[in-house]
Amino acid sequence: MVKKTTKKTTKKTAKKSIPKDSISLNENPIPKTKTTTKKIPSTALAGIILGGLSFLFIWLPFFGLILAVLGLTFGILGIKDSANYETGKGLSIGAIVISSIVLMVQLFLILALSVALSAVNVADTFEGACVINDSNVHCDNLSFSLDGSTFNVNVDAGEDSLNLVTVNATGR
Repeated sequence: MVKKTTKKTTKKTAKKSIPKDSISLNENPIPKTKTTTKKIPSTALAGIILGGLSFLFIWLPFFGLILAVLGLTFGILGIKDSANYETGKGLSIGAIVISSIVLMVQLFLILALSVALSAVNVADTFEGACVINDSNVHCDNLSFSLDGSTFNVNVDAGEDSLNLVTVNATGR
């Protein structure tokens, strides 16, 4: 019979000697990366906020116009300031585009409003007196003239009703 002999091999592990001062138990041995935040020009941020607000208030003729002009101004200033920063140019361009669109719509609304108001003639003169008692209103001889025609109106209004008593028109 043949006897098998096995060799036992032992692995020697090499221990690295780490000085105790270099790593403490509470520290992470992975070095921390430095994170940088990019600063946005405040003029670009103000321009996009004002442009967005002008878009929200597009239906208010003069308020939206003021916001659009401010948004456009800050957007242009933001493009100049973005040369000093790495970011902000896109915000500035967005502010300019939004504010320009709102500005054009606002100018159209103001023009249309002025044309509509110039077409409506308000009464040239208005005279009369009304008496208010509790919840009743009584007006005698309300007189107003419009484009050369004179209207005399008597009105009697109660809590739940409005009675047009008489209307007299003279003129054209």
